[in-house]
Amino acid sequence: MDTGGGIADAMLGRDSAAVGGLMKIIIPGAPVPKARPRVVNGRAYTPRTTADAEDRVAWMVKSVLPADQVWPSDALWGVVARFSCGSGARGHLSDGDNLLKLVKDALNMIVWRDDRQVVDVHYTVDRGCADPRTELELWAIPEADGRMIVPAALLEQAADLIEAWGQIDDWETALEVIAALRDAAQGGPA
Repeated sequence: MDTGGGIADAMLGRDSAAVGGLMKIIIPGAPVPKARPRVVNGRAYTPRTTADAEDRVAWMVKSVLPADQVWPSDALWGVVARFSCGSGARGHLSDGDNLLKLVKDALNMIVWRDDRQVVDVHYTVDRGCADPRTELELWAIPEADGRMIVPAALLEQAADLIEAWGQIDDWETALEVIAALRDAAQGGPA
């Protein structure tokens, strides 16, 4: 299956995909947590291990970005990250927040303009794995002027359900309407 990464996937042995607004990528190697800046003689600098890890994540994600995909510069983003840390002291001590921070910072000006645009985040840290890697799923969250972009058919379904909401007189029916709204938003049965 061609996953959109082409030669980079073949060279790196990754299972990566970029489809629509969703990108999936597996970055082999032990995840690296974002280290605090160091200060020497009053000047702050990023530690070499952090800078190298950020460069590696950025390069690998760039290699699977679809050339023709354009996202608005103010798009909001969602991230699911699975950090599979190797055995050893670093893997057992890795802090999930710092692992995620490195990924978010690495993708500034590559996927999003600033990591403040990442508004939906889920991550897990698996420690002591035999195959250390970082698995990422990134997606643009459709938004315009602070409102979600919703297909017309979904708006019609929602309008019908909202109209039905005014006729609800018990909790069981209310829960059914909520479930129907959720299903409609996810493209399921309405």
